[in-house]
Amino acid sequence: MPHKRPGGIVDTMLGIFSPLAGVAKDLQLSLHLDRTLWCRTEHGRLEIVMRGGGLTDDPLPERIALARKLTDAARPVLAAHRKRQIRRLAGRAIAVVFEDEQIVNEGVATSRFSYLASHDHDDRGVDGGYQHTLRQLLGEKDPPWL
Repeated sequence: MPHKRPGGIVDTMLGIFSPLAGVAKDLQLSLHLDRTLWCRTEHGRLEIVMRGGGLTDDPLPERIALARKLTDAARPVLAAHRKRQIRRLAGRAIAVVFEDEQIVNEGVATSRFSYLASHDHDDRGVDGGYQHTLRQLLGEKDPPWL
């Protein structure tokens, strides 16, 4: 049973002017995240941004694991959306970006980690997903160099 998003006039207005605000809220609630997410379309794909919290300082395997959770949770949310332009994003690449800022001397330093998932991670490993994506791009059973 789908969960109901807490709503009100502000959530409704944000949903009207930013259709991906609802997607971000659904992702946040489904993964029980305490950080707010920000979603936008960039280069024809969904980009999920998490700011603050020191995520860029975490070890690389932890950052990748969280990014994979976000991308795997985003595809069903996108596929179930009522707008066709957002449903189309479910089959495309999804980018996850972690950003942190800190004050250094008299300026602001920004650190950024980006992860791009071109497919769902549940049903195949890294090599299988790579070969599957190549086959889709080339329209062949096997790339000539494999």
